[in-house]
Amino acid sequence: MRMPIWLFIAVAAVLFYTASGMPWQPRFVYEPLNYWLTATLALSIPALMLWIALNIPRRLFRVGGIVVSLLIAIPCALFAMLAWLDSKNVEGTVDPSFELISQRQNKSAHYRLYRTNCGATCAYGLVLRKEYDLILGVKVVTPIWSQYRASEGEIVLEGTSTVRVFHGSRVLVTIQE
Repeated sequence: MRMPIWLFIAVAAVLFYTASGMPWQPRFVYEPLNYWLTATLALSIPALMLWIALNIPRRLFRVGGIVVSLLIAIPCALFAMLAWLDSKNVEGTVDPSFELISQRQNKSAHYRLYRTNCGATCAYGLVLRKEYDLILGVKVVTPIWSQYRASEGEIVLEGTSTVRVFHGSRVLVTIQE
């Protein structure tokens, strides 16, 4: 029996990204897709394990593989459900837990400063990311700075290689690229 190609691609993508240690993250411009992809990838791992288990010829190993895949499916399904529920909080294309507050463009890269909000149990934070907008609503993102317990900031580009984040007249960070 042949493995479904979507299942192979999904698991290969997860394993490659996890093992590679890449400093960048692929993201979609349409925010709900990020949550839906996370849910799909979480469910693809136990689905692949179940597919492998069902194709084992020896009955004892097949039953053991099915039991293991079902046990792994429980936390993966919970994780996928949380990702799917978070996608419901996105209002159109704006994710209220990750609000864009400042952006500047330098050559081909966009520097974007976001205010993070994880809810009532934690304070606001700031995340500065370097983003490259690609085709078809996909962007490549590299987080370059973050600060917990901060809620306001403004990006200022100086020359071609210096990025500063200000809060009023105070410099929060200076980054040389």
